Amino acid sequence: MNFMQFYTESNGWVNKFNTLWQVARLKAKDLKDVDAKISLVKKCLLDNPSPENFGRVSNWTSMTKLGYKNSSLESVRKFEDFLDYLENNKNDFTAEDKDMNLEDLPEDIYIRLYQDLKGRKNNLHHGGKRPVSMSQYLAEMEKIAAKRDIDLEEKVKKPKLNR
Repeated sequence: MNFMQFYTESNGWVNKFNTLWQVARLKAKDLKDVDAKISLVKKCLLDNPSPENFGRVSNWTSMTKLGYKNSSLESVRKFEDFLDYLENNKNDFTAEDKDMNLEDLPEDIYIRLYQDLKGRKNNLHHGGKRPVSMSQYLAEMEKIAAKRDIDLEEKVKKPKLNR
């Protein structure tokens, strides 16, 4: 089942801006080893075995696999094997979706997550514009940063311009 099938069958939009998921995604992004990435994301799914998290993990796996299409076939196969695992076990993910409070994130992870999301755009589905749900999540992060006295302007590195 791909993300679009999951979306259609669940009759609702899966919110990708679940903090537990965003932290796992950020940690997986830092890993170079494909097995380690998949293992971390699988653990995230098993720790939060909800249909919503299944949708997030399935979508991440499909999209991340695309980034490896010019790499070794072995890497691509690992993502395909994980997608097969997800498809074969999709009915096991029935728990209520869990999340964590943004206010509880350690400051270093909070800043890295904000920086990562601030630099992202969704060219595939949103024509290079930031999706509304991402803008709302970033606005919430900015409000919480102000309450926590985190100066995001000072702490977040500016993206380098490609020239």
